[in-house]
Amino acid sequence: MLVIRNNRNIILPDEMSGLSHLTALDLDGCMLHTLPPVVLKLPNLQYLDLSGNQVSLPDELNGLNNLKVLRLRDCNLDTVPPAVLNLPQLEELDLFGNSGIHLPDGLAGLTNCMRVLKLEGTDMTTVPPVVCKLTQLEWLDLSGNQLQTLPVEIGQLTNVKHLYLSNCKLHTLPPEVWRLTQLEWLDLSGNQLQTLPAEIGQLTNVKHLNLSNCKLHTLPPEVWRLTQLERLDLSGNQLQTLPAEVGRLTQLEWLDLSCNQLQTLPAEIGQLTNVKRLDLFDCQLRTLPPEVGRLTQLERLYLYGNQLTKPPAEVCDQGIAAIRQYFDELERSKEAVSAHLKVVVLGETMAGKTSLVRTLNSGKSTLTEEEDRTHCVEITQLAPDNNITFKVYDFGGNKVYHLTHQFFLTPDAFYLLLVNIGEYTCSEQSYQKHVGFWLDTLNARVPGAVVSIVWSKKDLCRKHQERRDKTTHIQTKISQQKDMWEKQTRKDAGQRDLREKDPSKQTLRIVGDVLELRVSVKPKSRFLVSKSPRSLKKIKRFLREKANDDELFPRLIRTLPRTWVEFEQLIKHQASTETPEQADETGASVETSPPEESQKPKQHWLTMTDCKRIGQLAGLSAESLEPVLSYLQQVGTILRYTDIPELKDLVFHDPPALIELFKDLFHHDTSALFSTPRLSHFTSAQLSTFQSDLCDCGLIQKEVMACLLPPKVNPDIITALMQHFGLCFEVQAKDNTDPSKHTRQYKIPWYLHKQMPEELMSIWPKNVPEEQEQLQLMCNIRGFCPRGLFQRFSVRIHPLVKDRVDWKDGVMAYRQDYPVLVCSKPVADDTYITIATRGKLAQADEMWGVVHPLLEVLVQLLQEWPSVRCSLHVTCAHCIKEGRDRPYQHVLRDRTTEDDRDVRCPGVKKTASTSADLVYRPARLSAVGRGSSLTRRRPSQQEHDCYKMTSDPRGVALIISNTIFLEPENNRQGGEKDLDRLGEICDKLKLHQEIKENLTAQEIEVVTKDVSKRDHSSYDCFVLFLLSHGTETGVLGTDGQHVSVDSIISSFQACKSLVGKPKLFFIQACRGGKPSRTSQTGTEASYGSTEATASQPPPSAAPATPAESPDAGETSPSDSDRLVMYATVHGRVSWRDINTGTWLIQVLADVINEHADTKELHDMLWRVNAGVADLTAQYETQEYKQQPEVTHTLRKRLYFFPQAAVDQNP
Repeated sequence: MLVIRNNRNIILPDEMSGLSHLTALDLDGCMLHTLPPVVLKLPNLQYLDLSGNQVSLPDELNGLNNLKVLRLRDCNLDTVPPAVLNLPQLEELDLFGNSGIHLPDGLAGLTNCMRVLKLEGTDMTTVPPVVCKLTQLEWLDLSGNQLQTLPVEIGQLTNVKHLYLSNCKLHTLPPEVWRLTQLEWLDLSGNQLQTLPAEIGQLTNVKHLNLSNCKLHTLPPEVWRLTQLERLDLSGNQLQTLPAEVGRLTQLEWLDLSCNQLQTLPAEIGQLTNVKRLDLFDCQLRTLPPEVGRLTQLERLYLYGNQLTKPPAEVCDQGIAAIRQYFDELERSKEAVSAHLKVVVLGETMAGKTSLVRTLNSGKSTLTEEEDRTHCVEITQLAPDNNITFKVYDFGGNKVYHLTHQFFLTPDAFYLLLVNIGEYTCSEQSYQKHVGFWLDTLNARVPGAVVSIVWSKKDLCRKHQERRDKTTHIQTKISQQKDMWEKQTRKDAGQRDLREKDPSKQTLRIVGDVLELRVSVKPKSRFLVSKSPRSLKKIKRFLREKANDDELFPRLIRTLPRTWVEFEQLIKHQASTETPEQADETGASVETSPPEESQKPKQHWLTMTDCKRIGQLAGLSAESLEPVLSYLQQVGTILRYTDIPELKDLVFHDPPALIELFKDLFHHDTSALFSTPRLSHFTSAQLSTFQSDLCDCGLIQKEVMACLLPPKVNPDIITALMQHFGLCFEVQAKDNTDPSKHTRQYKIPWYLHKQMPEELMSIWPKNVPEEQEQLQLMCNIRGFCPRGLFQRFSVRIHPLVKDRVDWKDGVMAYRQDYPVLVCSKPVADDTYITIATRGKLAQADEMWGVVHPLLEVLVQLLQEWPSVRCSLHVTCAHCIKEGRDRPYQHVLRDRTTEDDRDVRCPGVKKTASTSADLVYRPARLSAVGRGSSLTRRRPSQQEHDCYKMTSDPRGVALIISNTIFLEPENNRQGGEKDLDRLGEICDKLKLHQEIKENLTAQEIEVVTKDVSKRDHSSYDCFVLFLLSHGTETGVLGTDGQHVSVDSIISSFQACKSLVGKPKLFFIQACRGGKPSRTSQTGTEASYGSTEATASQPPPSAAPATPAESPDAGETSPSDSDRLVMYATVHGRVSWRDINTGTWLIQVLADVINEHADTKELHDMLWRVNAGVADLTAQYETQEYKQQPEVTHTLRKRLYFFPQAAVDQNP
């Protein structure tokens, strides 16, 4: 096969007539106006694709006596050219997209040979009579036309096996359609059928039936008698019930019921023992039948968009295996009902939050001393009735605690925002302080969550009119704020943003009128809820009403195995018992005497041994413990961090206790912080130094931190948690008394308040030196910016930089011997976070490698804030050098072959320019074999320089292999050979392989998202092998549609259980239509057993503008700890041998089998690069080559067998 597609106005030389054995020629999208004469000199041509050309076909075309397939898609044809009517062997004619084309009667002359006719999207209002005369047709595609009826003559097509009638305007079908008993594939999707006749039962051979989006309310019983069905698509209808007869369809492999109004499923669905995929998303299901767990062949189950309580959504999110375990445990231990609602109380300092919570808890007025106000977070459990338990989070209002608040904001909580009515004034500043900031925070972090506004201290505002005015003002401002959110969401839906946006995503739901709480003012610095029970009853009633509102909290009530409920209760009791060494046999709570001196040490976490012991008390075996731990982790009852070595074997069963530890380190009063008796052994001078170190430099010594923590609390565990949350990083300082020793310190950027030190100006002068250039990347956060974002970002980049100096809103450091300046700057209503380095223009590629990984850290951090609006830019280097106050910001994107060497500076009316090397990101940021790792470490940190790789299996290896396509000519012959070699790779690397074959583009997206949502905590890595056709814009599904590689990678960005672990992606697909040659002439060829193919992108495909590859979106960069290996470079094809498989997989398997025991990953991939590059495909006088490409943001070395690292670095 010779593929020359998308080469505009290409000239085909006469010498091509020597290709006497050429059987397939693809000239799609070449903008031809006449057929090159040499094409008529290819007598053995069987396949000719002229799609996307405005070409006229000469009569001499009928000389191609062997032509069997002719594709004329989107050729703007008015009629079928006469020459086509005289092709004696023509079996397939594709006329897709030729609007208004006329089919002449002469087409009937092809009756004996014509098997496939594709007329999709030709705007036909009636089916031309000649179509029904082609009685040997086996495939007829009439989709996307304006057909309101079908002629009765359609019944003459008795041999048709594939009939496509999707997205027409059909309301009914003639009886003759149901008599086409040879039909195997019938697509009626997107029509207005509403009902189906009983005659559908005559299609006894149909295997694929698509009835999606047909507005069907019911189905005739005869549908369930089509027992040969393998795929049934009923999605997008209005079905309310599914009959038990569905169990008859025992051959079904794929059943799609998504987007219906189903509230239950029949138990008989468990009889579909061959089903591999079951789509149930966006129905109205509340429960699943236990029989779903018996579908042993089920590989993919999609349930999102339902409000499931049995099993709970948190179980469903973990996949079919977790659902099976849930039902198994439910059957073994009976059912129990759990109803918990998380209530989060927010507001400014001294708004009355703690008094409200304590009064609700005690049922009587409660004084709150100012010195007793909440530090960080306090959590209380309330049970105002026997049905619902409220877990109330009381958040400290001081801004020093905002950094830790965000970790406890979850979408399923009920938020109460308390506003001090006495302090509130009807001004923009007051609104933003008391209300606007908090609503922006919630909307950015948990869009769609439920929040209510509560006035407090009503007695401080005694005038009724004043209260009314303030209430009206706050309601008006809230309405304006919500309108702004919705406007921004609509705007973002039409733009490419930093992350993939969901246009239908809800903003914050603000419910109820503004409540009022009467608070009596007592002596200075005290307040309490009124002794009258009126306000207390009002708030309790309000909480119960909202909690029981099914629209607000549809998943409040969950059905759980009784053993799970008992385990959860024992875990909670364990929170008040003594340490594991002293725990009693029952695990029950132990009463302690009030005085602090007599209390036993609090247990802040459990080991897995503790959990197994508690599990036995609840009736859970060690094997059935993981599902309940995963569930409790999902709902927030416990916390686990299995990806952090110091924490992987610990279960934090009491989140309040965990926060209690942070409370002593994040205190708004640093004087009180250092007044604890536990520091009494230090001198006053030392304490003063400690306090100034923290306030001025954000530094705290490990020894001091240990004293601030409760007794017997390991500070290493606390610091590991703090570093995980992005709250601090470790630094080492020389001991003043002994320079040979070092003191371990931790820097908490939140405490920094000073500006950039003046001495740094010598390292980074204001004006860029003449011989240097500045490469600056910028993230523009539009509108609301989360508090503490920059501080957490500065912590996250610590492993990537060295010799750093920090101040309030900046960091100066070194990376790969280049200076790096990271700054945060407010600009009007926006926030600019910039990452810059300087060097010579010739070093531009290295400079990109310095700054870009730091930007990816920021992007990963922003994934935690789904509604924050942001975009990525490259600051114009010319504007920077000219010292312009408002430099131009280029959109961050990859460089393409169309880009010039220089880029004009728009900031000066395009009269100046800068090098494109400083504007467009290199396609290969850090390729294998460049001689240095992405991150240079100090030798003293060498022991931490390798990824943990000890789990068995090492991780999941998802293999997606497309070999059979809907268009048979696109089948990847020989592609199945790769599966055997991939099996060798997985066995060698101890990977658990999951194979998915022949997926459409949508299925690829769904499968990858499904796998990314799993819990990978027990694994050390993730690997994806994706094998299919590809183009410059992505890889292809079996339906010919494109999927962006970057979107696939992005689906693993938010997987918390893969954070910090290597994620490897191997993409075996073409990345364009050009073969790589050893000489400058010739074209892509197919000969012997080797072929290279590339597929056409859709007409609407946007130019490739990826994060690191031409498959990506322009502002969707991938996360850290990621490696992508492409089979070929941008714009080129890859090669496949039909006897042995693709070149990349062949060589990759050989290298891994030989070297994985002893070599690091980069070393192996360098050998793969060289091995593939050495291969040659020869045809005639031409030689064809292939060069793989690797990009990565790995931060450490990767040995699949860690002993190799020890052997090489003794």
